[in-house]
Amino acid sequence: MKNIDWRNHPNRKELEDAYTTLSENCGIKVGDTVRILRAAENHELGWGGSWSTSKNLNVGKELIVMKSLSNLHVPHTDGFDIDGNYYPFFILEKVAEVAPVIVLTIDGKEVKISDETLENIRKEL
Repeated sequence: MKNIDWRNHPNRKELEDAYTTLSENCGIKVGDTVRILRAAENHELGWGGSWSTSKNLNVGKELIVMKSLSNLHVPHTDGFDIDGNYYPFFILEKVAEVAPVIVLTIDGKEVKISDETLENIRKEL
């Protein structure tokens, strides 16, 4: 199948919306460990980025997601920031989820703890 450069496509808005919706609902979030499965084609499936040869070095590697524009809930097609570069959701495989974090306010200061730590505190009480 020939890749379509969606930037000049008459249905560009619909393609961007579809990519954004799928990206927001792919289950990957900041802190997750993902494996980069393959290279992507420039602007593949509505992805707003392009593939550079430097990204080839990460194919097959497991890396941590540093930033997700999906969480901003604004139309975007950049993908997930993993190493300062953006990768589309459809070439990523989630390997491990980030541990959930709970924010407590103690003496006016926010303290972040994991679910596991909270359970241990409850057991001690």
